[in-house]
Amino acid sequence: MKRFTAALLVTGLALAHQPLHAAARVTVAHFAPFADTIEGTAVDIAINGNVELTDVVFKQYTDYITFDAGTYTIDVRLAGTETVAITGEFMLEDDNDYTVYATGDGNKQDLVLNALLDNTTMPDTDMLNLRIVHAAPFAADEAATEVSIRTAAGDLVNGLTGVPYGGQSGFFPVPAGTYDLKITNNDGTINYIDILPVELPPGADVTVFAIGDAMNQPLAVMALPVGELPTREPVDNRANGMWTVLNTSGFGFSLQPMPAQNRLVGNWYQPD
Repeated sequence: MKRFTAALLVTGLALAHQPLHAAARVTVAHFAPFADTIEGTAVDIAINGNVELTDVVFKQYTDYITFDAGTYTIDVRLAGTETVAITGEFMLEDDNDYTVYATGDGNKQDLVLNALLDNTTMPDTDMLNLRIVHAAPFAADEAATEVSIRTAAGDLVNGLTGVPYGGQSGFFPVPAGTYDLKITNNDGTINYIDILPVELPPGADVTVFAIGDAMNQPLAVMALPVGELPTREPVDNRANGMWTVLNTSGFGFSLQPMPAQNRLVGNWYQPD
């Protein structure tokens, strides 16, 4: 029970499809950015009153842990204290896999424990199962948290637009291959998170979590069961316009963002 898995930078995803077992299995993840340092996010996790995991910090998660069927109370306590920050009660059933994850920053969004049922069917040949979860509390108003999931070229993935904080897609099949994805506002003009290209192999079950609140902790992407996915600085409309070089005659440059393509085009101009 004491083991947990630190987030790892990766460039590919390993096969993740697991057969179900007689007992219930649970992954526990800490995706609640409630402090502005990683050390400040440290928590202990008690199950039915017994502390089983200690000093778990933001972005960390466990391997699958086996439980007998039944009802369990999970308390998330500030590390080394009896102070309960989050609590939840969960009914676990045999032959089911679950992900229980903490979200919220305690400011814009409340701290809560969430549960996902991880059961899914084996994908067809050359396919994998993908699930997207919006767990990034970067705004207080639900409409302001809405995002879309797009390719680098700006195309929607599985029609996922208007996804609010707390929303999740459920598993859907996609062809195996290399994906260059980003998380944007609804119309794709503002990039929030731009994920570097990643190889998605056939037969995998992958859950992608958007996390961070852009204040205490930066926006990031966790792909369970693999770890943190590397990202690039996204292009948006903040750098846009024309500038003249001081103390010159007609020299300057312009910048034109192309967020849908994640490109920033610059031009230098000077007199003939």
